[in-house]
Amino acid sequence: MKPMPVCAMRLDGKTMLITGAGSGIGRALAVACAEQGARLLLVGRRRAKLEETRALLDPPGKTGPDLVARAQEHGLIVRALGDRIAFSPPLIISDAEIDRMFDRFAAALDETG
Repeated sequence: MKPMPVCAMRLDGKTMLITGAGSGIGRALAVACAEQGARLLLVGRRRAKLEETRALLDPPGKTGPDLVARAQEHGLIVRALGDRIAFSPPLIISDAEIDRMFDRFAAALDETG
């Protein structure tokens, strides 16, 4: 019997944010989604493990610079570090401002092609 793919639909043109991508289910999901054509943003606690996951993806994603442009259009201070994104929030920030920052980032993710 042929094994069933993790994701049965094509994900071409979709951008996905995958947390825990350095190992386990997160890594497996990243590999499966990349195989189905998704552009990925990988998040995890351990940089070395994220690099291992990224090395499994062929070719590496080109989402970082596109997402930075969209995020900056929404007034966020971010920077692309290859396929990674660095935030530069203010040093003093309220809960409401954090919510607005992530709302803006979510809008930028939605617009990233």
